[in-house]
Amino acid sequence: MSLQLTQNQILELVAEANRAPSVHNVQPAKWAWTTDADGASIVTLYSDQTRRLHVGDPHRLDEGTSLGAAWEGLHIALNRHQLSLQLLDWMDPGLSPAHPFHPHLKPVAIGKVTRATKSIEFDEISELVFKRKSYRGKFDPARPEQLNALATYLDPAKSRLLVDRSEMTKVAKLFSQASDRLSTHIGTQKELLQWLRFSPSEPGYFEDGLNAEALALPRPVARLAKSALQLSTHPMIFKMGLTRILTDETPHVKSSSALLILYTPVEASPLSRGQHLYRSWLQITRAGLSACPMSVLADDPQTHQALKEFHPQGASLSVLNVFRIGLSPEPLLPLTPRLPPERLITL
Repeated sequence: MSLQLTQNQILELVAEANRAPSVHNVQPAKWAWTTDADGASIVTLYSDQTRRLHVGDPHRLDEGTSLGAAWEGLHIALNRHQLSLQLLDWMDPGLSPAHPFHPHLKPVAIGKVTRATKSIEFDEISELVFKRKSYRGKFDPARPEQLNALATYLDPAKSRLLVDRSEMTKVAKLFSQASDRLSTHIGTQKELLQWLRFSPSEPGYFEDGLNAEALALPRPVARLAKSALQLSTHPMIFKMGLTRILTDETPHVKSSSALLILYTPVEASPLSRGQHLYRSWLQITRAGLSACPMSVLADDPQTHQALKEFHPQGASLSVLNVFRIGLSPEPLLPLTPRLPPERLITL
């Protein structure tokens, strides 16, 4: 079925798709829109290799999940306009050829956008896309009815919502251990520092990465934190363990009302991983709660394995991510910064 999208419509769609979460908010997704011989709109998703974490994500798991979430974000955006998205091909960015004119771009997915032949049932979580926000400070206690609602929204086959304090304490200890091990990897710390934005005068403060507002840091504190973190990556200072002191989130974990572990089948595709991550986070928003990812738990091999024991089928599953969950004490949280949609389109 013929479909012609205007440039303004495309910009609106990619802006909404780009609200999907990505590792360190690097936003690797770029889009190209063309029309085939039948008049159908063809969209190609590219991975921007200048936004890849070479040290922290050597096997491209986070890259793939971030791109899968972006693809799901486009699906949700199109659904709102009674449009459908058919996946034609999904490619491994590590193996796919570079764009002939933009060598930093690698194709990941190709899909066809058409008008729905029948009315699409409205996806209520699409209303939550611009309400989903991270909160990295200390939580206020969540109400029991909020946690009960969240439990009903989640897929029990691919998640575990922990509200028992003894179980939460076990995960908190695992988090501390994983953070300790991470703090010994100076390359990972330096890479993370590249995506931290502590002052509005810094390039990208309002566009990508994690800025002071996203980190729940008052700006004077943020300026001091940046100086300390930069100092901590000096080899001599690094050995003293200053990074671990500065990044300790133990008090924040203790303030959580629940912890959510997301699982996927071991052989799950990046598309399904990204879809599960994004939709689960939107369900947290639907319950009126805020969340903060504890990604190091999934990235660290030892804690990854330990977290499988919290699920009855854990041996056949992979840990996708872990969130601490609670009620934000701030009613109006700023949205995480995003690149302008004009920079998300490639020709």
